[in-house]
Amino acid sequence: MNTKNDALAYLEQGKELARQGRYEDAIKCFNKTIRLHPDNTAAYIRKASALTELEIYQKAMKYYDKAIMLKPDLADALVFKGELHEKLGEPQEAAKCYEMASKIEAHDFQAYSNKGIALSKIGDYKTAIEYFDRAIECDMDVEIMYSNKAMTLEEMGEYEEAIKYYDMAIESNPDFPNAHNNREKLLNQHPELAKTSKIKRSKVKKKNKHAASRQLKYTLTERKDMPTEAQLYQEMMRYYQKEAKNMQKEEKGDDYDYSDYIYKEVPQIDPKRCENIIREFDRSVESNPDSIDAIMGKGDLYGELGRNEEAIKCYDVAIRLDSNNHYAYAGKATALATLRKHKEAIKCYDVAISLKPDWDESHYNKGVALEGAREYEEAIKCYDVAIALNPKHLDAYNNKGGILVRLERYEEALRCYDAAIKIKPNYYRIQHNKGIALSELERYEEAIECYDTAIKIKKNYPEAYNNKGVALASLGEVQKAMRCYDVAIRLKPDFAGAYNNREILLKIKEFVESRR
Repeated sequence: MNTKNDALAYLEQGKELARQGRYEDAIKCFNKTIRLHPDNTAAYIRKASALTELEIYQKAMKYYDKAIMLKPDLADALVFKGELHEKLGEPQEAAKCYEMASKIEAHDFQAYSNKGIALSKIGDYKTAIEYFDRAIECDMDVEIMYSNKAMTLEEMGEYEEAIKYYDMAIESNPDFPNAHNNREKLLNQHPELAKTSKIKRSKVKKKNKHAASRQLKYTLTERKDMPTEAQLYQEMMRYYQKEAKNMQKEEKGDDYDYSDYIYKEVPQIDPKRCENIIREFDRSVESNPDSIDAIMGKGDLYGELGRNEEAIKCYDVAIRLDSNNHYAYAGKATALATLRKHKEAIKCYDVAISLKPDWDESHYNKGVALEGAREYEEAIKCYDVAIALNPKHLDAYNNKGGILVRLERYEEALRCYDAAIKIKPNYYRIQHNKGIALSELERYEEAIECYDTAIKIKKNYPEAYNNKGVALASLGEVQKAMRCYDVAIRLKPDFAGAYNNREILLKIKEFVESRR
């Protein structure tokens, strides 16, 4: 028995489960890693992160502290601990953590950025601006830092300087709605500032720039019985939804993917921090060229950074060192699938499955690759195998339901989502996606109930608010729909879909009112 390799295997399995939102199962894997390798700081950090997602904050704090005790110069753990203090409403404690992290890692963008935000919350605006300036020097996400600096200047009453930095944010990223909106609000309050701005006042750009104009082409056909206002809202919203999907297909062609309509979370990572960890792995490989732990860890990080070609090279090295390493084949397959090399990915998953046929994750991930290759029926079979091996595999139910929605087999999709809800009623993503299927069947009241359940479980869920808004608009509940879109935008300032839906609803409202 290779204790260290087993510890790594459990750690990798836990990371994959956490990516899927299966945090309780992930914690079990991290616990096994800790039992086998008590000094593994990554396991403590990952466990703390999973506990945070489950809102078990005090216990999460203890595990961050354990990681820091094992390795006091671990900047990652300090940043994560700071973020947890912020969740707990303790910005001063958060600022201390970020300060310690920035001293350990010079030019740590995340530490500077987070400390600036924490200082703003406690009213220390001047120092906050100093930290935003340090973050800007790191040359990462500068539009966000310019916008944060502008908001802080606005709090200080430095309106002309605030406009200047909103302009800089927009120049860095013209499609950044947060900067557009905050700048527009400030100009509405102080119109005289428009003279100092370099940018003309304009609406926020949308990802789907033609959706609104195409929606306005909707006209009522000649009919004997004119619809009620509620019926008119329903007709126009159905028309808009159909047009939006058609335009997705036109613009993306073969890359069209219904999953754009089904929310999938993507973990946010700090590339600079990952690079530092990769350098640590490189040092480990230099001292021990056969260290599969370091090689696999490096491959995983390259994958998280989107550098999939480099990830594949790492997995190939791991496979040469151990041709029976099913994790290496699975990791390589995931990187290939991300590069849209679905056929090659499927072959790698087949090898991983041949090495470990009872590993549900390989069957599940093969299903994801088949879905990418548009082999939907084969993907469903893989999800069914994953469910047979692990009847509690919620993401297999979720993805199977997503395919059934794509194939317009809505009743089957609902049965799939209901089976998952019986296993875990508080799985917010399943509740949300069930709402989408119900909306497709025009069962809007039931869809709204699902969105409300999802929001109750995960309060800051912009996609659920957005889709609830669409359902409410379809029922003619204009003001309630507007409030939902506003909440979605507040939670996710760059949510182009919510901006677009809100604008469409305003146009529909104008049209309906003009016919009174």
